[in-house]
Amino acid sequence: MAAWLDRVRERALRVSDIREQSQHQQQSALPNLAKVLGVWQLTFLGLGSIIGAGIYVLVGFTAHDVAGPGVILSYVIAGIAAMISALCYAEYSVGFPVAGGAFAYTSSTFGELIAWTCGWSMSLQTTLSSSAVSRGFSSYLSILWIGGVARSGPAQETLTIPLGPVTLDPIAFVLIIILTIILSIGIRESARFNMVVCLVNISCIIFVICSGLPVIDFRNLDPFLPFGVKGVFSASSIVFFSFIGFDYIANAAEEAKNPSRDLPLSIIGSLSVASLLYVLMSVTMVTLQKYTDIDIRSPFSSAFVSHGNTVTAYIVSCGALCGIVTSTMTGLLSQTRLLTVLGRQRFLPPILSHVYHKTSTPLVATWVTGIISGFLALSIDIAVLAEAVSAGCLYVFFLVNLGVLVRNTCIHPHKRTKEVEGSLSKQIQLITYACVSWICISSALLSISFTLDMNTLLLIGIALSWVASVTILHLHCSKKHAHDPAESPSSTSGIARKGDFKVPLFPWTPAFGVLSTTHLLCSLSWVTLVQFLIYMLLGVILYIVFGSHRIEQFEKHSQTSSVSGVELHSLLPHRAHPESSHS
Repeated sequence: MAAWLDRVRERALRVSDIREQSQHQQQSALPNLAKVLGVWQLTFLGLGSIIGAGIYVLVGFTAHDVAGPGVILSYVIAGIAAMISALCYAEYSVGFPVAGGAFAYTSSTFGELIAWTCGWSMSLQTTLSSSAVSRGFSSYLSILWIGGVARSGPAQETLTIPLGPVTLDPIAFVLIIILTIILSIGIRESARFNMVVCLVNISCIIFVICSGLPVIDFRNLDPFLPFGVKGVFSASSIVFFSFIGFDYIANAAEEAKNPSRDLPLSIIGSLSVASLLYVLMSVTMVTLQKYTDIDIRSPFSSAFVSHGNTVTAYIVSCGALCGIVTSTMTGLLSQTRLLTVLGRQRFLPPILSHVYHKTSTPLVATWVTGIISGFLALSIDIAVLAEAVSAGCLYVFFLVNLGVLVRNTCIHPHKRTKEVEGSLSKQIQLITYACVSWICISSALLSISFTLDMNTLLLIGIALSWVASVTILHLHCSKKHAHDPAESPSSTSGIARKGDFKVPLFPWTPAFGVLSTTHLLCSLSWVTLVQFLIYMLLGVILYIVFGSHRIEQFEKHSQTSSVSGVELHSLLPHRAHPESSHS
């Protein structure tokens, strides 16, 4: 028993670099994913993921119940927080241009167990998000078909089928199956389809903004902060999830033509465009109507109908339908690439990593994802688990931000060498680990203190200690860079080269990322956090009982096959090269 626990503990802390992750693909002896995505396809993949139907609904709810006209500031704050995480994703994606995104990143920094919890959380996020989003398709479709917008909003006229305590949504099921077929055809065709639908959605958004210009009334902005500053921050924690989706680009990194250039551009570019559109839409909403008069079910449709503009109300429905299609499809795409990587590394059955040679797509993973998501969308109202999905997403973002902080300041025990040990004293290493640890702890304490209205002096003291820790790391990194300017902290775990994208204002940027994601996590309800912890505990049990054993057996088999191949080659007679025989 003790020996088994020691093996599990050793595997849990084992990190894998880009070479090891590439070897998993080579050892599988399966075709590679096709490298066909350029910067435009990747950018629209991000835009399709980020800009969903929520842009037409969430701004109304947060303005009416949480922040008032101050929701404009909420979107700005949430956009900045999302951009910090996006910058960290961009740096990681350059060093690790493989499918799997944050799973691959955390595997190289924190070890196998943390990487598995990250992948486990990503699976929850992408699968349930795709199912939940697709269930809104029938509501907006009913507006165009039945014409419900002029009466009482999309929630009143749907195409669902009540069946006792369950409400079936066959439209959502059909949508997911159709999108699964498109994804099965090929990534190039899927990217083209996503780009077309995404352009229609963006055109609808621009049309809505322009239609609101003649009727906006800036008197509706008074009072600007009816719920105070806390209302602004509370709303920012809600609308933050509207910016989720740029991380899907990282999951498709293996299919990028030029990942070191295209991935940072597409991640930052898609989030920048989405942030601008979100802010403009929020300004349009709170100037069209007084925040107390906003209909939280269909804010834009109802606002334009109140001004006698029913045409724009139907345009809103068209844009929402397009947003649902792109959000659902990109979520399914992200999940299939994640399953492919988990299958390669034997966290899950290896059949999931099979890539069909004619289309260069993981067909098994694609259809497993499509069928599971389709039946969830058909029969289950997943709104109950929506906050748990948000907790999982924030956990992944927290790990990515912390990972960039760790890999550029600390040395993982499994990556230490005599040369590295000699360059840094043990005291400096301990101080570095202590600073990184206190940044995480103080971020949580700051968030809890702010939420519970604790003593102001205590809040200031914790904030100053947080700043001191980041400052010490900043001085440590400056001294380290001055000692060896050519040193690349990521070179031990990735393929970062001189001139590749690096997070600006390090270590302040990832430290603020840790603070923002921790604050948003602490803003969730206790019920949500307990649900998430139970889900994560289940994932850890699966890793200990199933995953770690399968991975170890696979690696032993791979090493045996490699050794046997070398021995067999040494026994073969040596043949001179044809050219050398002529000489």
